[in-house]
Amino acid sequence: MKIACSILFFCLPCLSFGAHANMSIVLLDSVVTYSDDNFPHSKVCFDYNGDGLRTGETNYVCDFDAATWLPTSRIESSYNAAGNETEEIKYIFDNQSFIWKIHSKIQTEYFDDEICSATYRLDSLTQQLQALWQVSRSLSPENNTYSATVYQRKNDGWTPCDQYLTRWNIQNNTAENAVYQFDSDSDAWTLQYLSDLSFPDNQGLGVSTLYRNGQNHSALTIDYNELNLPITEIRYRWDKAREDWIDLDLTTYQYNADRQLVEMTSKRRDSDTLMWQNQQKTVYQYSSDSLLSVLQDFIWNDSWNLTQTRRYFYSAQTVRLPNVAETQGIRIYPNPVQNTFTISGITETSQLLLIDMNGTIRLNRQIRPNEKIDVNTLASGTYMLVISTQNQHFSRKLVKISF
Repeated sequence: MKIACSILFFCLPCLSFGAHANMSIVLLDSVVTYSDDNFPHSKVCFDYNGDGLRTGETNYVCDFDAATWLPTSRIESSYNAAGNETEEIKYIFDNQSFIWKIHSKIQTEYFDDEICSATYRLDSLTQQLQALWQVSRSLSPENNTYSATVYQRKNDGWTPCDQYLTRWNIQNNTAENAVYQFDSDSDAWTLQYLSDLSFPDNQGLGVSTLYRNGQNHSALTIDYNELNLPITEIRYRWDKAREDWIDLDLTTYQYNADRQLVEMTSKRRDSDTLMWQNQQKTVYQYSSDSLLSVLQDFIWNDSWNLTQTRRYFYSAQTVRLPNVAETQGIRIYPNPVQNTFTISGITETSQLLLIDMNGTIRLNRQIRPNEKIDVNTLASGTYMLVISTQNQHFSRKLVKISF
């Protein structure tokens, strides 16, 4: 999974210029990672276009002897008029020839109810990009279904591999997610996993139970506080011998008065003592402007030991707001998102669904116009966002990142 950048909005003075408008926002310039002894280790720097969309991401490592930063890899992105990413190219820096060499490419096409992506990688022998994978994602809010089909390139053709199918019921806050594998011998899809999901009212995922071959396999429960922020997450596995669920992993979340995540701690159940044992912890610090400024990772070894520190640097830039006609009146910002995002253009209470690329619904709740939606605890990745009003449905791609 690529590391994308976050666009963090700081202030929004808008000036109208014909069909478009400009606004000042704070963009993340770079993230520098320091080792446990507080020496710089690596950094990533970002470039943006006039719309505030990330167009470049360059990774460096620190050369202590030369006291300089050495480039290692770079990602360049292109977008269509609606702000959806259409091409992502990854380059690797050749330290011998001192030039950038293409490594891989992802191309994406957008249709009314379908998104198709193809992944290519450089063949070391032919020095040509070879097609590897293709993913076709279809969304039908009217029928409450989402599907994704993965194909692999074989013998100059596309062979189906995996398929994800999700059906949801907004009225009772439940959903079902099925994972299929293609059997070439029978030329048919075979069910591998089936998940039942439920959502507390106006919250994210509450309970997820995964079945394999019709038998209990694993489960996840998430509890929320009065502000609808997740505070505990427990993962279970099914013990066949005991015929009971065994809790394995516990994650806890703590927030400040501004609803920002300040600490995330993971624990594992000790099989001998049956006590929760600390594993890892991440601490978040924010500036006076409520921007993430420092992130520290710790590992438990009789006490918490710092493993690395990441520092975040920003700058203010003026960017162009897209024409309403280009986005059908709906805009998601920031996107990519790190902490919270807002959907502009909706004028009434609407239903929001957030679906990951495996078809699992991560959020199923009502939202108000211009409400900030917290995704701090979601895993990095690409999600499908579905907004349903009384009269119509909208779908958008949302990228969640974390550093």
